[in-house]
Order: sequence, then C-alpha cells, then structure tokens
Amino acid sequence: ALITVASYLRDTVKNEQEFRQKVDSYLLGTIYHERKKKKSSMLITNPARSFRYVEAYRIAASRICGRMERKQAQILLVTSVAENEGKSTTAANLALALAQEQKKVLLVDCDFRRPALYKIFDVQDSKVKDFSLVLQEREKAGDIFSKVRGLQLYTAFSKHPVGNPTELISGGMLERVLRSCSKKMDFIILDSPPMGLAVDAEELIRFADAAVFSVRQDAVLAQDINDAVDALNQKEEKVIGCVFN
Repeated sequence: ALITVASYLRDTVKNEQEFRQKVDSYLLGTIYHERKKKKSSMLITNPARSFRYVEAYRIAASRICGRMERKQAQILLVTSVAENEGKSTTAANLALALAQEQKKVLLVDCDFRRPALYKIFDVQDSKVKDFSLVLQEREKAGDIFSKVRGLQLYTAFSKHPVGNPTELISGGMLERVLRSCSKKMDFIILDSPPMGLAVDAEELIRFADAAVFSVRQDAVLAQDINDAVDALNQKEEKVIGCVFN
C-alpha cells in the first residue's frame, strides 16, 4: 500500500491526460503495453505483434513525417531522459513504419555507450558491422550499411561500447557521414543515449533537424522531461514531440 501511494504521489506521467497537462511538448502517439514472449521481436514487422501495437507506431510515424516535412527536416534524433524507456525500440519501429510508406530511411545507432539496435533487429553478434569503426576511420562507411530485406531501410549498427563517445561524436566524421547520406535518403534516424546518463544527445542535436522523446509511463518526473526538452531546444526549437510508452 505504501509503494502504491508513493507511486501515485510522484509527479510522473501516468496517462495521456497527465501528459498533456504536465509535459511541454506534443503527444505524437501512445504505444500501449504489448506482452513479449521470450525471443520474440518487438518490431512491427513481426506477425506476432498486435494490430493496435503496429498501428500506434504507424500513426506516430505519420505525424512525425508530416511535422518533419513542414520543417523541411531530414535528420531525426530519438532520445529519452532515462534508460529503459523504449527509446531504441521506438527508433527502430519509426524507421520501419516510414520505410513501409515507401520512404528511403537510414537508421543509425549513435548510442556508443550501450548499443542495442542490433539486438532489437536480432542480428547475430558475429555478423554486426560496427559503425563506430567508421568514426574512428578504421572502416569505410559504404562497407558498414546493411539493407533490410523488402524495404528501403538501411541500418548502421554499433556493436561494442567505446571509451570516448562524446569525442567520437564531435570529431567531425559523423557529421560528414550524415551530410553525405542525407543526399540519398528521405530520412535519417539517430538513436542516442538517454540524456540523464550522458551529454551525447546534446552533441548529436547539432547534426539533427528534429528530435523526438520516448517517454515511459510512470518512470520519469515530468519536470525532468520538460528540462530535457528545454535542453535540446536551447538554440533552436527542434523537439517535435514525444512518443508515450
């Protein structure tokens, strides 16, 4: 009972109504809980996923697409305040949903601290081509990108954590790669570390045209979400909304 009362009294976001009241950002969509079976992918391309789950991501992706096109934006940063808010799954499914709408999409794992996208796509560890090696100038960018079968979706996964991720991001190579790829893609989606753990997202926002937060129900204080939104909007209003998990 005490735990329940304490949870209720925390100033977190517990439903859509509270989101609209407490968070200073647009609600792009709500992804309802989906029961996960062991070794079952949470990607919207998995036939085991429910219609409501898949449609929720497609609606969110459609809204994001519309907002980005109005801003003439191309590079989207997906982040969160804390860990385990569904950030990487959100980035992956938004990329898939946009690709299903005949958009040419590049999904880049820029979480060089705890890369996870290759696990979400169930790529065997031995077959992962490490994007961080490109930024260290140890591999060519063209050798790293992989295409998802049946879609115009290309991926650049990271495999091993690196010791100097902030320096890697700000070194110049990442910006050059993104600008080169933007000439061939409709959208580029960057999966970044949570803002509560590192400043990487604030470095990555310099290269992005827009940003989306993944917000987990009853996980983070509303004030912390608003502070994170403000941090990314310091020089230019880039946050176009949040996906509520």
